[in-house]
Amino acid sequence: MDRSGDGDTMARTYGQYHGGNSTAFGYNFSRLLQSLGAPGGVLAEEQLADFDVAGYFKPEYPRLLRFTGTHPPDVQAVLARLRPMLAEHHALTGRSVAAQPASIVVRNALRKGNYELRWRGRAFSPLANRLLRTR
Repeated sequence: MDRSGDGDTMARTYGQYHGGNSTAFGYNFSRLLQSLGAPGGVLAEEQLADFDVAGYFKPEYPRLLRFTGTHPPDVQAVLARLRPMLAEHHALTGRSVAAQPASIVVRNALRKGNYELRWRGRAFSPLANRLLRTR
């Protein structure tokens, strides 16, 4: 019987994936990719307790831009449910961002301004107007 399309994965079947963190299969696959020259990144379950989250994401935080817009009502409801569960992660992100040097803060302000200008400027783009009219 071919079960390839039923959504059940080999890892789930063998109890090594429950929709959560990394798995034995994920870790083995990561090791395979590393042996082929790709960067690693998937941790084994036993490594998660000692994982330095702030150190791991340190290169990423300078590239992130904070969203300051208004979310749609459906998204606001989801965020209201998720925020208490993610408070610890949000606090870690806040501390990491607060520790950034002034040069990164200024660079991100310029990037955010550039993004905002391009987003607002789409109203003046004939292509953007044509694409928006097709909705």
